[in-house]
Amino acid sequence: MTIKFIQRIELGSISADITFSSIPQTEYTDLLLVYSLRTDLGPSFAFDDCSIRVNNDSGANYTNQLVQTRDGSMSAGGGSGQTNILSPEASAAGASGNTFGNGEIYISNYRSSAPKTFSCKGGSETNSTTAVVQMFNFGLWNSTAPITSLYLYSRNGRNFVAGSSATLYGIKKGSDGTTTVS
Repeated sequence: MTIKFIQRIELGSISADITFSSIPQTEYTDLLLVYSLRTDLGPSFAFDDCSIRVNNDSGANYTNQLVQTRDGSMSAGGGSGQTNILSPEASAAGASGNTFGNGEIYISNYRSSAPKTFSCKGGSETNSTTAVVQMFNFGLWNSTAPITSLYLYSRNGRNFVAGSSATLYGIKKGSDGTTTVS
């Protein structure tokens, strides 16, 4: 397997989204999106719900199955007919200064003519003993189209703050079982 850098976006000012467009369609089999995010959601909120959409598709073509812990309480949920893939949460304005939610999303067979699977994991914290959120989500984009763009945003309509970043990697599966990072 070869892991290769495609693009990094680091915000110098606030932005409503982080978008990767023109994703290569020839060299890779899978994608890995790694991010560190914080939003401007009001001071009474420590976390903000984030999502990802594919190819500007806002239709009910997504399925999510998630497990989440928040402040020590676990919940599970999800279902089909949703309009996005749920991604691990960003830190919000109510979190301790300079903390960012971190996560990664692995997308299998992004160029195939079959529905695409998403494996999402991550967490956010506030530098306190109780305010921690962790999330694992297994998502599906029910489309036969190849993924050409990814759109990461706050479901609460908030902005990502300066310093938020996301990096996209391409992964090429090899037959020899070795991994090369470049």
